Amino acid sequence: MLTKPNNIRLAACRLYICIDPILWLPITTKERSRVVRWRIGFLPGKPVSCWCHHDGALTTTTHLIKCFHLRAILEVPDTATIDPISLVLNKLPKKPPKEQRHQQYWN
Repeated sequence: MLTKPNNIRLAACRLYICIDPILWLPITTKERSRVVRWRIGFLPGKPVSCWCHHDGALTTTTHLIKCFHLRAILEVPDTATIDPISLVLNKLPKKPPKEQRHQQYWN
């Protein structure tokens, strides 16, 4: 019997089948690897003590979002139901640009 996962990462992914834009954006291999690992829930990895040492905080996704003030940096409202990084990734274009000027903009 399959159990329902308690992970909201799947809910943060796109609601339709397509090639995720993080696979075709002009970014380095290291950046792409980090974004893919964030998208599937592998980042920040095994929780360890955070550098901020705030009440023994661990490097969980929730803590890092608060610790680095990502909602303010990415200008995401506090009312958003998913994490700010997934929200921004979901706003990326669905298809690669076809026009030359748009391709140059992405580069």
